[in-house]
Amino acid sequence: MDCIDGSDETSCGKIAARAAERAAHIDEKWGGVVENLKSVTSAIPTVQCPSEGLIFRGVQLNFTEGSLREISFSIQTCENGAKNADLPQSERYCGEHSWMEPVLNKCFSNEEALSLIERLANTNVTKKNVEDEATKLAFVTTQIEDDSDEAVVENIATSLQSIVDTNTSSRAVTKAVVGTVNNLMNLQTTSSNNVIELLERQISLVQQNEQNFTEVQGNIAVKAVKLDSHVPDFITFFHNPDEDAISLTNGDLNLDHANSTLNRGRQTAIFIHGSVLEHAVTANENSTDSTVPISFFIYRDSGLFQTSNRSIDTAVDNITLRETVASQIIGANVEGFVVKDLPAESAVVIQFRNTTSELLNDTEIVLHKKCVFWSVREGTDYGFWSEEGWHRTLRAKQASKIHMNLFLSLIAFYVTFLAGERSSHNPIHCRNLASAVHYFALTSVCWMSVEAVNMYLLFVKYERSNIPTLYDRLCQAYGKRDLFLFYRLRCFFTMGAEVV
Repeated sequence: MDCIDGSDETSCGKIAARAAERAAHIDEKWGGVVENLKSVTSAIPTVQCPSEGLIFRGVQLNFTEGSLREISFSIQTCENGAKNADLPQSERYCGEHSWMEPVLNKCFSNEEALSLIERLANTNVTKKNVEDEATKLAFVTTQIEDDSDEAVVENIATSLQSIVDTNTSSRAVTKAVVGTVNNLMNLQTTSSNNVIELLERQISLVQQNEQNFTEVQGNIAVKAVKLDSHVPDFITFFHNPDEDAISLTNGDLNLDHANSTLNRGRQTAIFIHGSVLEHAVTANENSTDSTVPISFFIYRDSGLFQTSNRSIDTAVDNITLRETVASQIIGANVEGFVVKDLPAESAVVIQFRNTTSELLNDTEIVLHKKCVFWSVREGTDYGFWSEEGWHRTLRAKQASKIHMNLFLSLIAFYVTFLAGERSSHNPIHCRNLASAVHYFALTSVCWMSVEAVNMYLLFVKYERSNIPTLYDRLCQAYGKRDLFLFYRLRCFFTMGAEVV
């Protein structure tokens, strides 16, 4: 230590000696603890996100281990000749619990991307290069601007045609095709009609593999499975979205052996009777396999489907009638079997979450709603929305039915109460009216409680999927607890209680 100005050497030496003695004492007493703490600290592993490979929007990406709260870059880089050559194709943030969703970087300028798409459309695709070409197409479709013209879409469709025509069942190629279709849905232009057919053809090819296939992108989700025709009586495929979810990735795809798609709240679902699978096996007489390949598709919107605009001149003003799809689009494809002419008890049931309010602007109103399916004219690529074979069932308005039952219970209570005065001279009539008064008094209270619970579920929980059906409430309000009432009244009158 250094002595302070003005201190003599003797006092300075004494202070230094005491300081050294104190330091030695501290080291002797706590030195071992400090070393142990150091060893424990060094033994605690640094939290990291593990290395991972994934296919995002149809693009193969690989990431090495990432440090906590830091951004990592993909191993894949932009190709030579691109505007941002050698730039990592993607970056990803390592969050508290896991990796966040990757973000694709801008490798190409829009002109470069359009030029590459045109070259890919003129490339000869074979089984040897199909995976590389499919991956390139998936990536370049993430680089183009949303307002690209129809010629660009046609070039993309041509490339998809070449890829699918190789008849490869590769999972990597299939994921790249799904990613390309997903990216195509982001473009604000009219899509080529045969893109949907090409997607379904590629999924049919991947069904040739033994394993099931599932791919979920932001705009499209696909699930291809093989089901035993003798096991399920019912099949329900549905998408269960997170609260206020926009992307299909924010939610779960589910396949249940449930007997109804009703009362699933915000879910988009399709319900297929098990007899459809049995018919599919019977139709394929040459096959000895009892499993049925079936593929399910969900599209976030109608970006791949044609919609029409019609203008009608009226004496008042020019009115534009616009037809649009006000829901997600869901479909199923049973391989090797055309589903048609099903009996009523085996009909396919589809449930949608209506998104009309999200599509209308301030000057538009809804004139008509209808159920439709996408139909393609045989021998052409032209598709249209058809109403053939549909029967629409609107979800029952439980609130109005609850009010009606409460109204009936109260009316019955008032009538039986007022009629009791005229029956006081007849013990049998008096007993029956007393029972009825008690019964309808309890049912009125029950329906008031049901209304309170219904309002809580609608205005507080917002989620309708767990709300009991009206039939459950009917049983609770009219049946279960009132059996106890009749037993008590019977005991009461049997004991000879006087009725006034």
